[in-house]
Amino acid sequence: DIGEILLQLSSNLFSTNSLHEQLRLLNVFSLFLNDILLNSLDNDYLHSILRDSTYILLRYIEKNCQKTYLKIYQQELNDKILNIICKLLHQLCIKGLDFDSLIYLHHIPDIVSTLINYDQYLTKERIQKILIHIYQVIKHNNDSIYIFMSYAIDKLGYLTNEIKKKHQKITTSHYFSYLSYRHSSLPVKWILEMFHNHLENERLTSSQYSLDINPSIIFLVKQQLIDCITLKHNHILAGKCLSKYPLFLINNNEENLEDDQYEQIPLWIIDDLIMFYLIDKEQSIVECTRYTLKTILNHSIGQELYQKYLKNDLIQIYSKVSKRKMLTNYLIVEPVRYESEKL
Repeated sequence: DIGEILLQLSSNLFSTNSLHEQLRLLNVFSLFLNDILLNSLDNDYLHSILRDSTYILLRYIEKNCQKTYLKIYQQELNDKILNIICKLLHQLCIKGLDFDSLIYLHHIPDIVSTLINYDQYLTKERIQKILIHIYQVIKHNNDSIYIFMSYAIDKLGYLTNEIKKKHQKITTSHYFSYLSYRHSSLPVKWILEMFHNHLENERLTSSQYSLDINPSIIFLVKQQLIDCITLKHNHILAGKCLSKYPLFLINNNEENLEDDQYEQIPLWIIDDLIMFYLIDKEQSIVECTRYTLKTILNHSIGQELYQKYLKNDLIQIYSKVSKRKMLTNYLIVEPVRYESEKL
């Protein structure tokens, strides 16, 4: 059974720490794919083979990207392994997109995200061909997910001048679409960096706080960022992105008072940020969200929440150790006028 053979290869590949054995198994895997599977399978089998083989390689990259090799022979073996992996991924992308692009396109966001996130480990030279081939296929796709991925591949410098295409303006909605599409996995570093830079530019150049984004998508992205903070996964970047939310969301809750000058501040951010930023054992995020904390603490609801947690030991510790004494400076009895200010 083909599925069992792939499962056995995968199991052996991930269970051994020997680079020699990993290289041997990947050579077997390459032979199995190129000489047997991809050339002889019927349609029913090929879809699953393309999918399973792709994710075996992506998983290998994620599992081994943090390893360092000090001995020359180890580095040489690792280079051979990465050459095989990237060559196989390239072949799988070509075959998958040629055979049935509508199905294989579902795997493209995972491939692009993994390659870009681990480009220092894989090196640009190895992954550029893969990303260029993907770009050539998706660049004319009008789905917002693929519009964003085309833009990212270009923006991050993986294209040659000959194949670059003029892109439409990438909006906050495109970022939300991409992040919500990948809601089952936490955002990786490069997308959070691009998202934060985009939001900062929006804050500095736009006077509008509202965008036409589905509330359910907003919720998914918000939860992703909170999960990043909770699990300490790129949590500084996630905190920075989350701190920009008041700039483009309007809270339409009935709790808002009429003519409230703070109505552009969604109430959920106040409670979430009080919990995740002010009461944080390591105080590792709070320093980079000064702008948002000022917004919260100048809001009457924010002050109420602060008073609620005032006796919390961690709040008191943070108040004492904060070098800029932010809480002391901004805690006031009556809310003051809100003014935009750079982080």
